[in-house]
Formats: sequence, C-alpha cells, structure tokens
Amino acid sequence: MKIIQKLYSSMLVFVLLSSISCQSQTSNTTSTGTSPIPTVSTIVGQAADDIIFTPGGPAYRANVHEAGTNNPWPEVQTVIVQLSGNDAISLRYRENIETKAGETRNNILGLSGVNIFEKQGTPVVFVPLNLSAGIAAIEEQTTIGPMTAAVMQIGIPPLITAGDYTFNIHVEIDGKDYGQVPCTITVID
Repeated sequence: MKIIQKLYSSMLVFVLLSSISCQSQTSNTTSTGTSPIPTVSTIVGQAADDIIFTPGGPAYRANVHEAGTNNPWPEVQTVIVQLSGNDAISLRYRENIETKAGETRNNILGLSGVNIFEKQGTPVVFVPLNLSAGIAAIEEQTTIGPMTAAVMQIGIPPLITAGDYTFNIHVEIDGKDYGQVPCTITVID
C-alpha cells in the first residue's frame, strides 16, 4: 500500500510540475532557409535571454536574479504594443534583438489587457512572417489563461551578414486576426 501511495504522490508532483512549466506548444516551423534552429542551452553557454520558468511565467535570465547580488547582464528590454481589434489587448515582446551569427534568441510573447480574462481558454497563435536571410522562427501556440505567454525561438544562421533583419509576428486569437508587430534582429560581428 505504501508503494502505491508513493507512486501516486510522485505522479501527482510530475503532472503538476509539467503543467506549470509547459504552457506553450510548438507547431509548424517557418523558415526561408534550410538550416535547423540551434537549441538554446541553459546549462552551458548561458545567455541573457535564456528562459527561466518562474511562478509568474517565463522570464529572461537577465531579468531574474537574487536581491543584493550583481547581475552579469543588462536587463532584456521589451515593449508593450496595443493590438488591433476592439478587445484592448496588448502584446509585450522584444521589438529589437541584438545577436551574433549562429545563435538562437528567445522572444517572450505575453498578452495582457482589461478584457483578457473574458477570453480564458481560447487559442492564441503567434506566426513569424516575412523571415529573411535564412533566419528561422517557430510558430507558437498557447491558450489564454491567467499568465498568457509563449516563447518564440529565433535561429540565426552562422554565415549571415551583419546588419538589421526585420520580420513580423502575426497574432491570432480564437481565429480572429489581431494584427502584426515588427521584430528587428540586429546581427553584429
């Protein structure tokens, strides 16, 4: 009987932890090149925009640190943009991302607004559009909940020329078009 109780407890903890840390689902890959998106490691070669899962949802590594300790990275900057539609829903995201060639960057796409709770449980899709120069990004899907956020990974090819590359992130909530916002990738030497 004790073995069954321990097994049940272990399964319950696993299910709860899985549901907290896995809010977004990855689906189709959109890319103008054939290179796969490199994976981001949070163990080796840490970066400021590595994703840390907090009780408030996903956050950038640079924006989460212990009080009283020095943060080795500057805070990752985001903007809040009002989406189209009559629902007064806003999107918080990284409008400008600076990176080196061959790296993968993360962009947390978070929805908020006065009427957001009325849409709880409805599907949200973030689609990268007009990618160029072999830059790849993955379409992200999630549902509206108390903390609605998805992480879009953006893969930069290793042989890309330094410069600015702009693409759009299209937002669709419950099949309705909420417009698109620009995201500029600045590749540095």
